[in-house]
Amino acid sequence: MRTKKPSEKEATQIRYDQEAEPIVLGKPLLDLLLDQKHPADLIALYAFYYYTAKWQRTIQIKATVGFTAKGLNWGTDKTRARKKDLIGLGLIEDVMVRNKTNSQIAAHYLKINFMWNKESSKATLRVFQRVGNTEANAKSTNIKRYPSTFVKYSKSFHERQQRNWPNLIKSIPKEKILQGAETIRKLVELDEFDFNTVIKPALEYAIDDDFWSRQILSLASLRSKSASNGNTKFVNLLTSMPDDSHIKSKKRPAGLRLIKGVNIGFQQQCQK
Repeated sequence: MRTKKPSEKEATQIRYDQEAEPIVLGKPLLDLLLDQKHPADLIALYAFYYYTAKWQRTIQIKATVGFTAKGLNWGTDKTRARKKDLIGLGLIEDVMVRNKTNSQIAAHYLKINFMWNKESSKATLRVFQRVGNTEANAKSTNIKRYPSTFVKYSKSFHERQQRNWPNLIKSIPKEKILQGAETIRKLVELDEFDFNTVIKPALEYAIDDDFWSRQILSLASLRSKSASNGNTKFVNLLTSMPDDSHIKSKKRPAGLRLIKGVNIGFQQQCQK
């Protein structure tokens, strides 16, 4: 049976209007955001970025802190803080485009990871699945959590630091534990440090060291870079450890590249 071609008037009436398309925030996403310390702010900010992506017609948007703060009638400090929270949850990413001729930064963008239901494509869900949530939410939404080893260690580390510094660490919110697990994941996957032979021994040393215990109140700070030498805090921790420390008796993980700017003698010792 042949289908009758609609008239021009009928085609106009049934044409899909992108401007009228709804902004969808699915249950898995809302479960995650509602479980955070500032749920209303995070929902508002993510929705604003989603809205901006729709009218810019791209998932890699131009949205400065000032532009976003004005759009939401927020202060810039609040906007930066909530943006950092969304980055920590893997829902947005900062993207820098460099000039091919001189490697200078040519433009800044914000990539939005759209996640509305568990049937979404693997490409859009990969970060969200990694972030996960509480065990109850993970079971109810079938969302993959962080490796349990990273989550358990992050929880243990922050609890011990709270006992060491009760006046500085008043509470340990769930998002802090997850951010710590995410930082460990990045140290393993991006920086190529082995968790059992490098990361864990170094942190066990730091937590009992008079200087480093105060410097690492949160695992999320481990990949922040020093203004004095450009190394991450974790690399500075490694290079400051004494020669007879436990970490240096361990074999360097296979395939771990030399770290630019790190003491060569230390790196050679790790390779032995």
